[in-house]
Amino acid sequence: MGNRGAGKTSLANTILRRPSTFPERTGQCVKIRGVAAGRLVTVVDTPGWWKNFPISETPEVLKQELVLSVTHCQPGPHAVLLVVRLDSAYKDRARRAAQEHLELLGKDVWLHAVVVFTYSDGMQDRAVERHLGGEGEALLQGLVDRCGSRCHVLSIDHHSASGVTALLEAIEEMVSSNGGFFYEANPGRLHEVTRARRVAEESATKRKMMVQEQRGIQKGHDCTLPSVSMVLVGYRRAGKTSVRNAVFGRGSSGDKRTSQCVRTQGEVADIHITVQWAFGI
Repeated sequence: MGNRGAGKTSLANTILRRPSTFPERTGQCVKIRGVAAGRLVTVVDTPGWWKNFPISETPEVLKQELVLSVTHCQPGPHAVLLVVRLDSAYKDRARRAAQEHLELLGKDVWLHAVVVFTYSDGMQDRAVERHLGGEGEALLQGLVDRCGSRCHVLSIDHHSASGVTALLEAIEEMVSSNGGFFYEANPGRLHEVTRARRVAEESATKRKMMVQEQRGIQKGHDCTLPSVSMVLVGYRRAGKTSVRNAVFGRGSSGDKRTSQCVRTQGEVADIHITVQWAFGI
């Protein structure tokens, strides 16, 4: 688990010695299996959240996907790896976001969590040490402390056999300290999320069928309009005036920014067109 750009997919590829093109970024969990350091390993790569955004800004479907990630490796994962990109700035907003999203799995997730710091080969070992001791040290250390001081640093630009072996040994040591048990999510929470997902999928299916029925009714009908009216909205400098000019084939000279709505009419391809655009915010 981790924010977008943290290096989760690259870490999965490094652990299982997969090509860097597999898997592609997705909005859903991806389960991959392979052999690493003589062990059969299952890795569930989850979609990432926006690094500096609180959980309240995360779409519900993504939060559901994170909660259900543990169901992809029954009876449950032995470890939850919180992936943090080491060669990028890390602020308190990012720390809070990581904590909130990880705890979607429950408060006990920290007993099974390991922080994995990823970095590219362009960042030398000394730079890694300086970063760990920089301004973000207290924030990163706070995450490590929540995980029982379990952390690992790994380059994601090449397959490091020794680094992967050390990571797996750290996971095994953690599992041993947990009595050999895997992480077990709250069944009630899983049921709640599964039910919400099913309701959303059923609603989406109904909407799709409704659209298809409407298209079937309209199929074959002449929908050519004698006149078209449209309203352009957007923030300042989004290009609303440029769109108006493109519609009517006008140049951009003489256009002035305005704080009032402006309406323009004209003939385009024998169709009377009215364009009204609002001032940007």
